[in-house]
Amino acid sequence: RRVPPAGLVAQDPSPSPDGTRIAFVIADGGSSTGDIFVVNRDGSGLVQITFALELDDQPAWSPDGSRIAFRSFRTGREGDIWLMGADGSDPVNLTPDPLPGVWDERCPAWSPDGARLAFASNAGGNVDLWTMRADGSDQRRLTDTEDFDTEPAWSPDGTMIAFRRSSEGTGSDLCLVPADGGEPIRFALPGVQRLPAWS
Repeated sequence: RRVPPAGLVAQDPSPSPDGTRIAFVIADGGSSTGDIFVVNRDGSGLVQITFALELDDQPAWSPDGSRIAFRSFRTGREGDIWLMGADGSDPVNLTPDPLPGVWDERCPAWSPDGARLAFASNAGGNVDLWTMRADGSDQRRLTDTEDFDTEPAWSPDGTMIAFRRSSEGTGSDLCLVPADGGEPIRFALPGVQRLPAWS
């Protein structure tokens, strides 16, 4: 069933943990704006849950289905990781910058126990993987290279994080890094790999 109005784009689908709902973005590429919506899996019950003038995207459900982490540009030209209730209530910025538009955070991913979020950030100068508590505290940098590290995905047991690493000359590959830090393992395969997803 087609959900977005004609002329707009639906993107970033994220099924709820119980499989009954899908959070996604309806975006207008021409104006670089968009908001997060939730719909039942049969296409009924469409509800808009963010109403920012800027782009809100990349929704990610908490494991218990009560909250949604997402990226928002509402505080400047760079993205921040925000958290809200699954109905859009009580949005809070987990990664406020010292000045608007200084750092860019993206791709929030929940740990299986809901205690931490992994995300990508250029706060250290390069785009690396970070984790933080679900309230935004205890931010830890997991990777530190000149490569572009993004798209984290936690293993089901919470011990490892798969991610995409892009490098000049070697392309884009999938990697694994321990969730508490360590040396990443890179799977060098022909072509471009991205968006890891665990069974």
